[in-house]
Amino acid sequence: MRGRATLGIQAIAGASVWCALIGLATAQVPAAPRQDFIVELPVSPWEVDQRGVVLDRLKGRLAKPDASAPGPGDLIVVLTSLTGEPILPDTAARQAPGWRPRHGRNELIFTFESPEVPWTPEDVALLSNALAAFYPVALRIYGEPAFDIAVNVRQDPTISMAGLYNVSTNEMTVKGASPGMLDVLCHEMLHAFRDEALIGLASFEEGMARAGEIEIFERLPEFVHPFDESHGYEYDVYYEALNRPAIGATGGNLLDGYAAFLLRYQLAGYAWGKALIEDDQFLVRFNRTYYRQLERDPATRYTETSLVELAAAAAKVIEGEPFGVWYARQHVLNTTPPAGLTLFQRVNQFTIDLFERSEDGSVTMISDALVDWRVVGHDGALLDAGTGLTAANGHVLFNPSLPDAYTGRLRIEAVATTGDGRTVQDVTLRPFISGPVGEGGVFGLVAEANEGTVVIQSLDRPRLRASVPLVNGVFSAPSLENSRGRFVALFYDNGVLRGSQVFTKDAARYFVGF
Repeated sequence: MRGRATLGIQAIAGASVWCALIGLATAQVPAAPRQDFIVELPVSPWEVDQRGVVLDRLKGRLAKPDASAPGPGDLIVVLTSLTGEPILPDTAARQAPGWRPRHGRNELIFTFESPEVPWTPEDVALLSNALAAFYPVALRIYGEPAFDIAVNVRQDPTISMAGLYNVSTNEMTVKGASPGMLDVLCHEMLHAFRDEALIGLASFEEGMARAGEIEIFERLPEFVHPFDESHGYEYDVYYEALNRPAIGATGGNLLDGYAAFLLRYQLAGYAWGKALIEDDQFLVRFNRTYYRQLERDPATRYTETSLVELAAAAAKVIEGEPFGVWYARQHVLNTTPPAGLTLFQRVNQFTIDLFERSEDGSVTMISDALVDWRVVGHDGALLDAGTGLTAANGHVLFNPSLPDAYTGRLRIEAVATTGDGRTVQDVTLRPFISGPVGEGGVFGLVAEANEGTVVIQSLDRPRLRASVPLVNGVFSAPSLENSRGRFVALFYDNGVLRGSQVFTKDAARYFVGF
């Protein structure tokens, strides 16, 4: 039977041990808590090594009344004793007298035991070849794993999420083996790098794993990410427009009830991805110091101030700003977002979300609310307007009718009225560029001007530069689409510098707003 250890964690304010690990005291957890990215599963002593039984119990617990509702991208599982003590055998083993890593350093090896749904030889070849490619790159950008362990890869096509990682059994579960599942395999492998040393804030743990996953695919041209090559997914592309205060998650819990959970995963991944693009040793330094600090103070894993201090030591400047200043501007990483009724516009897809965040941080999507929207052009003219009811998941999707070949800044005004008569409003800007180039390369808008010039200069390659006109408040520099690194964008009005912005992007399209 596997051993147990508590990492010296103490229950606080009546919280369970693992609630302490994820930074939520019992008094902070709502009566009907939303799913967290860490799932506790109590097991009897005889069940600990019965991995198939444990997985079936977990799936039963995670079953949704509405089978059509999407599940989270992945979850981390922690087995506990029946009294709530987390089962952490790797920590216990490392604390034993005379323990040494097998090869003088911590390493991961991979097995493919899946008796209930066996892998075919072709499946094992695909997965093992992918891991053989991913793992050396992960060592270079994530550093040495926290533990010296064997990680098993199990198949189960019936899980309701893309993947699982069980820190108590060192096992990842994925739906199957195909090129389209290799991103999940890579992501869960990165959770295995931290294993029992995982960070209790999803904004860190999941965001950093997503950043590492995208970077690994970036460095291996023989593998193409299924949907987010070079941070090219639409949410990543519009990072600057979507990274607004309302998108934060209390306690860093990206699964607090906001329906568009993928949006937060993507934004958190790009936030940490920027640090990794600027310095590919950022996560190596962070993880090394984090593991040391965690041994001295187990509370580090869920203490944001401690984690921020470690990150600041690993990257003193990001996007031209001191780390602390930069971190405060990354709203998706904000663990104390504002409470109350909120409209949030996913402007890249003309979608408006209506939700209410309670004082304890849980989010409830508001359905059957009336939303009035107006789209105003760069010259102040009303281009289109409409009304809709929010769907069951709290969103309204609309398709404004714009003049043929319209190019220009759009101002989208939205007002929502709930069934009990409360109202909330939001105003957001987005570019709309017709023609063959469209919103390509580095593109964006200027809020207070319709004409001028935008100059975009690479800070890493002096000869990489683009100068493009501002037309009706929008611009596009398509030649910079595949360029990666640090840039500065400068807006000139009649030759006078009116604004500047330093940004870091991957080799994909990127929105910039002034």
